[in-house]
This record gives sequence, structure tokens and C-alpha cells, in this order.
Amino acid sequence: MILAVVAALPIGGFSARPAAAQEAAHAMLDPLVPKGWVQLEVTPTFSSWAQRYGVSASGGTEVQPLGADLTDPNGTGPFAGMASLQSSLAALTGQSGFTPRLGALSGAVSKNATRVEAGARLGLFDWLTLGVMVPYVKTRTAIDVAFRADSAGANLGVSPTMTNAAAVSGLLGALGNAASAAQANADAACAGGASAACSAAQDLLQRVSSFSTNLRQAYYATPFFPRDSSAMATALSASLASLDGDLTAAGLSPVGQPLVFATDVVDQATFQSLLTEPAAGIQGSSLQTVTGIWTLGDVELTADVRLLQGEVRDSGSSTPRLAWSLTGGALVRLGTGQRGNPDIFLDVGSGDGQTDLEGHVAASLRLGSHLGLQGGFRYGKQRPTVLLRRVAPPGEILAPAVSLRSVKWSPGDYTDLELSPRFNLTPALGLAFDYRRFHKAADHYALTSDALQDVYPVDAAVLDQQTEVSLTEAAVGLRYNTTALLREGRPGMPLELGLRVIWAAGGAGGQVPKATRGELTVTLFHRLWGHEGQRPPAPPKPTG
Repeated sequence: MILAVVAALPIGGFSARPAAAQEAAHAMLDPLVPKGWVQLEVTPTFSSWAQRYGVSASGGTEVQPLGADLTDPNGTGPFAGMASLQSSLAALTGQSGFTPRLGALSGAVSKNATRVEAGARLGLFDWLTLGVMVPYVKTRTAIDVAFRADSAGANLGVSPTMTNAAAVSGLLGALGNAASAAQANADAACAGGASAACSAAQDLLQRVSSFSTNLRQAYYATPFFPRDSSAMATALSASLASLDGDLTAAGLSPVGQPLVFATDVVDQATFQSLLTEPAAGIQGSSLQTVTGIWTLGDVELTADVRLLQGEVRDSGSSTPRLAWSLTGGALVRLGTGQRGNPDIFLDVGSGDGQTDLEGHVAASLRLGSHLGLQGGFRYGKQRPTVLLRRVAPPGEILAPAVSLRSVKWSPGDYTDLELSPRFNLTPALGLAFDYRRFHKAADHYALTSDALQDVYPVDAAVLDQQTEVSLTEAAVGLRYNTTALLREGRPGMPLELGLRVIWAAGGAGGQVPKATRGELTVTLFHRLWGHEGQRPPAPPKPTG
């Protein structure tokens, strides 16, 4: 549940969920604070990204613009239900290979997140430190979408369910009546047992029922339907005429209602209005820039203990020739953050809104007065929670409102490895190079009920797609540190200042942001008990 600054996504993602990459903690520091001292820290971070590590056409990983899901030469890519429309039309006409086309769609998307962490760590003992970190997050998603109408080439237009609902309702009602008549005809023909007449009547019943079901599905799969001037409209009319002929030949009344096609071409204004028009069924936000407000993120509670400490000091030297330490700890990340709003497309939340349980170790090695190496490893188990999601595959951003379901989200466990070589330019000023490798297993989604499945069936498993995350980050930073005052028991106010630039060096998963971050850390220390001259416990006796 580390903060997902996507989409997805989402997501998924940029599903607007983000769906997906995890933001690293700030630069590794000594997690222990001497007994009686409190460490107060503020870390503002600014992240921005306009690209992601997406999935290529061959199934591999490639860097893609965030606006890839809103860029399509046919204009249909971000709309859920296009596959259903295609399969329904194929079943109605017996013709496959229909490519729906509205016009040319292009989109540019960029995101940023400002995160301010305020934390406190208290040294109960020299070997035990307890801490709390409270983040506040503000996000912004800039969206620029252009749609170019294609009056000549577009084979889809605004669905007649919005422009001529009465005619559509009348046609579907007439098909229902024809199906009832075909059922009665089949019952009568089969009353005496199996026969050629019985088989013919049952075949006719199957044709009428299938036509009715598929036509209803085609009308309501998307806000679009074939235009009256398209080749698909001609094929559909021929199929209905054939069905009417078979009904008449069987002594039944024909459907008697003409097919209703789209007549209005989709233009830029219509495209945007469909997102919010209730009759279109999407009922979300328009595709425009979304600027959030400051919102509480996922609060973290930590406990760290010293496992090992030692040094090798030359006689009379003030600086150990070799020093090392090993700490271990646990973290509970509370679900106090908010995920992105499913009705605001491409929204980014302030957190994951569920609980994580994490164990971690950190090691430090110092060679003389100039060189050092720090490292850490984390393993986290993410607890499930129930939330609302529009159920659609990644990339189909504009899923209909009826796809909004309550789902149980079981996020995957994660591992996080960090290494940080350090070089001390002066006793107080150091240069650090950080490497981080993060991996999260795939998430799992399941419906919490079967509500609306008879109206608009969905498979929550599509939300599992592109939720496995791999991310490699690199960073360079400077740190000014006067905590020697604290360690050596000298008077004065210990202080740490840190500045880092972090960038994504590699990733995979489909919805993983290729982000760059700037981070500033200000850390102060204050003695709560004990006297000014009190020194921390002496280090272990030198071993060489």
C-alpha cells in the first residue's frame, strides 16, 4: 500500500488509478535515536511524470506517454464495451472484422504529486526507537484531449438510444413479441414429439431469440451505433429482412419495425458531452485537468531496534578505522489515505486506504572518515480491503457507470532493496548515491456480490491485469549532518539537512510511472529527559 501515484492505474493506473508505481521512502537515515531524545523531521517531495513503463504490442515493456490510452486513430480505444459491440454485430450479420471508427483522438496527460511528510521518532532506549509519520498529499493531473470528427470515414455515430429512444424501444419490443410467437409455434410443432417441423420451429426460435439478445447488447454496449450510411447498417438491415422472411414463411408475423441507426456524427463537443450525459451511460467527469486538495495520506507507525554494533579503532585515533551497525524493525502503514475517485477519470489518490504490515532491516558500514555504505531491505504484506471500482481492462478508461462495483482488493506483497554508497566531503557534509529496486506481486480483485450482473455482467479478474510492479530508481543527494553533537554528548542543537533528486531508471508492469522526484529533508533533535552532559553508552571495546 505504499503510495500509488498513478493511475491506474488504476492505475489499474492510470486507471486513474493509478494503478500503480510505488514511491520510495526518503533517504536512508540511522533509524535509532538516543535515549531521551526526539527526532522531528519534515520531508517535502515533488514528483512529476508524463510517461510510464507500458506494455508493447509484442507483450514486452516499452516507455509510453501517459496519454497513450487517449490516443487512437479510430477514436474508440478508451471506451469500454467496444469488444462487446463488435461481437454482437458479428453475431447479427455473420460478418467478422468490423473495425469501429468515430474519428481521430489524441491526448496528452501529465501528472504530479506534492507530498509533505511530518514525522517524529522517540528514543525510549538507546536500542529502541518508536516513530510516527503523517503525510499530506496534493495531486494534479493535466489532460489535453483533441477529437477530430471524420464525417466521411466514421462508421459509428451517437447511439439512437439517446437520439431516438422511442424507436429503439419499439423495435426491441417487437422482437420480443416475435420471440414469444416463435416460442408458441415451437411448442405447438413439438407437442407430438421430434419431427422435421419441430426442428425447423426450434431453429427459428433460436434465431429470433439470438437476434433480439444481440441487438439489445449492441445498442447498449457503448454510446455508439453504426451510422445509417455505413456498410454495417446495410448488413444489419439485410439480416433483419432475412429474419422477417423466415417468420412470414413459418406463418408468423414479421418483426414489422425497421432498424434504427445513428445519424449524428460525433464531433469534439459531442465527444466531451458524452462523458457526463446521463443517457450515454458513462456518467463520469469530463476529460480536463484535475487539481486535488491537500489530503491525508497513509500514516505510518514504526519500531526499530539495534541488533548489532561495533567498530575497529586505531590507538589514539578519533575516527574508527571501521564501524558497522545492524538494525531491524517493523512498520504498520494505516489505511488513512484516499484512493482516486472512480467517477473522476485519471484521478490520483493520496494513498491506498488499506493496512500494510512490514518488516525491515538496515545495515551501515563506515570505512575511515570519508567512505560509507548503507543498505536496507523491506518486505511488506498488504492487507485486503473493499472498494468501488469501474470494472474494465487497463486502457479502457471510459467505462460505463453500470460497471461500478464493490470489489475486494487483495494487493500483492512487496519487496524493497536499497543500497547507498556515501562519501563525506567534510565531517558534516556528505554525498550519497542511492540505488533502489522495488517489486510488488500482482493484485487480485473479486466481486463482493452479484448485483447488476444480470444487467451488465463484468469479470473482476480484468482488474488484475498490469498490477505487478517492478521499479528501479537511482538518486544523488547531499546531506549536511551535525549529529556528532548528539552522539558525542556535546552541547548544541543537532541538525540534518538533505537534498536528493530521484529518477526512475527502469520498470515494468504496464502502469508504472517513469517519474522524477525532488526531495528535501529537515531533521531536528530535542532532548526530552536526561541532562545536557549525558553521553550515549560507550561503543563496544575495539577489536583491533
